[in-house]
Amino acid sequence: MLMPEAYSLIYDHHHVVLGKSVFEDICSRKRNEFLNLGSVSRWLRKITFWDIRRELTSTEYKFLSQMFSARHIIIHNCN
Repeated sequence: MLMPEAYSLIYDHHHVVLGKSVFEDICSRKRNEFLNLGSVSRWLRKITFWDIRRELTSTEYKFLSQMFSARHIIIHNCN
């Protein structure tokens, strides 16, 4: 839940200079792009040039990826 909003805030920050917020539009359109860590990593790298894979050890990245998957399973199967 936090990743689409974080991405949208960063992206919006780039556009506020133009006088118009794009947060709501970007957040709603990108929500499905943040279902797995690989996709999150690509989108964040695209606008921040920050590479999660390089910042984390392979063990940390694998753990974070597993947590993404576990969160997805819990959220979508516990109604």
